[in-house]
Amino acid sequence: MSKLISILGFLLLINGCASISPITKKNPLVLPELSKADMVIEENGKKRPKTRIEILTTARKIPAPTVTLKPVPIKEQIPVPTTPITRESENFELDYSKKLYKFWMNYYLKRDRKRFQRHMNRGHKVETIVRETFKKHHLPEDLFFVGLIESGYNERISSHANAVGPWQFIKGTATRYGLRVDRYIDERFNIVKASEASAQYFKDLYNIFGSWELALCAYNAGEYRIINAIRRGNTRDYRELVRKKLLPKETIYYVPKVMAARTIYESRKNYGFRKPASASNPFKNASTSTFKSSFSLNKVAKKIGVSYHRLKKMNPDIKTGWVHIKRGRSHELLVPSSKENTAVKIAKSYREKARKPEAKRLAKLRSKIKAKIAAYKVQKGDNLTRIARMFNTNIRTIKKANKLKTSNVYIGQRIKIPGLRSKVYTVRRGDNLGQIARKFRTTIASIKGLNGLRNSRIYPKQKIQIPVKS
Repeated sequence: MSKLISILGFLLLINGCASISPITKKNPLVLPELSKADMVIEENGKKRPKTRIEILTTARKIPAPTVTLKPVPIKEQIPVPTTPITRESENFELDYSKKLYKFWMNYYLKRDRKRFQRHMNRGHKVETIVRETFKKHHLPEDLFFVGLIESGYNERISSHANAVGPWQFIKGTATRYGLRVDRYIDERFNIVKASEASAQYFKDLYNIFGSWELALCAYNAGEYRIINAIRRGNTRDYRELVRKKLLPKETIYYVPKVMAARTIYESRKNYGFRKPASASNPFKNASTSTFKSSFSLNKVAKKIGVSYHRLKKMNPDIKTGWVHIKRGRSHELLVPSSKENTAVKIAKSYREKARKPEAKRLAKLRSKIKAKIAAYKVQKGDNLTRIARMFNTNIRTIKKANKLKTSNVYIGQRIKIPGLRSKVYTVRRGDNLGQIARKFRTTIASIKGLNGLRNSRIYPKQKIQIPVKS
């Protein structure tokens, strides 16, 4: 029975296969019609279907699905200001920790109450000057409270990090923003000049970070430290940097500290603080006089009819009674507006005095110096040709004066220069070989040669020989 079933299945398989007609000329294989995209036009203009490889390599691209992008939160974007900063209002709202804000409120109201009262008293004297400076630069006027917590507007204060003045500038930052810092002048102590520098600094910080929270943090810790924190945290969100503790502890406390000071200062009556007394402002009704030459503050005070103490108080940046001004530079001196014309005349007289003809001063200087025959000390690389050219003479004259049989010379040898004399000059503070050479119409090389100097270093009170033609 099983054999019979298998035979019947085999016969059915043969019939099924036979039902498919073989491909012949009479029965060709009919392909579906090709689209234009599946055809290739050859150089002769004929069309042909694409090969399998051509179809695979030029497969149609599946159109990308339409994706609706969600807007990125502003805090996650990197702000790049393209327009100047505009002051929308005189105050600014910051995003900060309410917990730290309450801490500073409690600190100023209880633990540090007396000192904060002194800070407010000093701040009240200069508030108008500081706010007008920020207003002029289109900055939030509430930046006034940064100075309040930095120094309490104590002009003579300095920190352990050598930050000085009401805005607590270190020397590098101060000089970068145009403040003069040297042994005679330190403009970090001057509230007017330092406030101008702080306004420029705040502008730059805001343009770098795009938010006032990070700008204030950079003012406290330095811009590079905040940039490193942003790189490590991969975010510009101030609250996120605080949460990750990437900022120094003092900097984390800084923004809430500023806002707490603002709250108490603006509502000091509600918190039981005394109203600051309306003390006289030394910078009120003051004018500027430009001095382009060195002057004595005491002499200027006497000439304009103002006490030295008052003039010194108006110019706290002057460290001593003498103000040294380098050539090509100037100093802005604050004087009472009523004395402005007199101060301008005095500044002009000082300038004219400094413009005495150079020849007259040099003539007096030369007359005080005794002359003697000059002897040149041979330096490394010297030869008679070079020495003769240096002193505008010739080899034959030098050889005759020194009784030289050959043109050979050695290092350290003293060579007399015919027709040349030398004078002794005492080096003064601020001198260098270039200046001295110009004064006496000679060269640096000849001075070095006469004095046996290996380099161009000289020091005050050093006596050097100057070549002078007889």
